[in-house]
Amino acid sequence: MSIEGDYAKDFEHVDQCSKPPAGWYCTRAAGHDGPCAAYPQNHSVVAEQAPPKDSGKADCWLLVMKDMEERRVGGIQKYGQPVMPFNGRKALIDAYQECLDMAVYLRQAIEEMRIDEAALDAGKDADSYKLNPGGQSA
Repeated sequence: MSIEGDYAKDFEHVDQCSKPPAGWYCTRAAGHDGPCAAYPQNHSVVAEQAPPKDSGKADCWLLVMKDMEERRVGGIQKYGQPVMPFNGRKALIDAYQECLDMAVYLRQAIEEMRIDEAALDAGKDADSYKLNPGGQSA
């Protein structure tokens, strides 16, 4: 099965899974084990979204600030000092490498959500398809 639409060029290097029906594609390679990570060919992860709604949940800015302080303290414990200018490292290279790692982790999370959604769409109910802390289907 070939991929059409927005993602076609992204998957030219991969032998595609042929399990999904017409109009759908799987991001996993041909012959994979387990459920497909299938979704509509016209689905895009870069599509415009609706404005956010007030969920009444935690302020993510405050959560990030807390995480940053924890990272700062951990860095001081590990390296004996906070990050400071002219420390002998190339900050742009460090930041760029961290961004590359982040992009991979974000894409991993997106794919794990799609696999979960694909299983639910395939007829499994939410109780029979839950992810354990290791991220594998139960």
